[in-house]
Amino acid sequence: MKNRIPRISIILPVYNREDKVARAIDSVLSQSYSDWELILIDDNSTDASLDILKSYTGERILVLNTPKNLGPAGARNLGISKSRGDFITFLDSDDYYETDFLKLSIDLFSNTYDEIGFSWTGYNYVTSTSQKSQFWKPSDTSNYYLSFLKALHTGTNSGLMVKREVFIKCGYFDDTLPAAEDTDFLLRIIQKFYFKTISEPLVNIYIEHSDRLSFDFKKIGLAYNKIFPKHESTINTNRTLRLKWYYKMMWLNYHLGNYRLARGFFRKLIKDKYSHQRAWQIFVLFELLGSKYGAKAHVFLSKKLE
Repeated sequence: MKNRIPRISIILPVYNREDKVARAIDSVLSQSYSDWELILIDDNSTDASLDILKSYTGERILVLNTPKNLGPAGARNLGISKSRGDFITFLDSDDYYETDFLKLSIDLFSNTYDEIGFSWTGYNYVTSTSQKSQFWKPSDTSNYYLSFLKALHTGTNSGLMVKREVFIKCGYFDDTLPAAEDTDFLLRIIQKFYFKTISEPLVNIYIEHSDRLSFDFKKIGLAYNKIFPKHESTINTNRTLRLKWYYKMMWLNYHLGNYRLARGFFRKLIKDKYSHQRAWQIFVLFELLGSKYGAKAHVFLSKKLE
């Protein structure tokens, strides 16, 4: 394997996952498809994660450790830069593959058009007590870019596999984003490449509510304030898109304490005759309670509101 290029490179960044990363690595080692390399990146962990990574040896495994914490995007970019495979896929350190993930994903690319640049699969949301299968595919096939802007429900942990040429033509993950780097990446590549999907759940995504980035609305808000301008001209051409994005940009900026931007998006919603009560609820929450307590109230109500 050292003397030839592997078909697939698996990038697995790790930060303080000593209790779960072995399961993720073992799910790679048990794959039914064997033409792969595994790049393990310890992102300056403060626990025993690096020791666990170093316990896995073999010519198909490369262990890297960063001198400082790079974050998910930076760690993935380091892995991509060190990878050799024709295809690149990603595994989060607390998730794990089903046995046929690599085989079925690589088979998907056989005899496909050059425009097919990436794929993803179905996945299971797994908790300590339950499991729920999910799969997303755009329903509007006339314009996939618009479809992704309307309802993007996939990411690097959804069994994403990407041809190397996609990174060459579209660039890597934006490591200046504090969150949503996979959303930004997918919105960029869908404008140049088509995709294929497998509805079967082939990745298990472990959910632990105390460790969910999805509730770190400040990081997401900072990211979306950089992502939105890149697509604003397209968003403004479609009313459904405008309302969806203006609404999200409104409440994210309230969480940031950026009342000027939040109120600006709220005014745009009203001007566009957006009548949904959610916008008014969030407007009232933050305007009456202030940023700190408004944010707490919104997080508490987010499952109902969002």
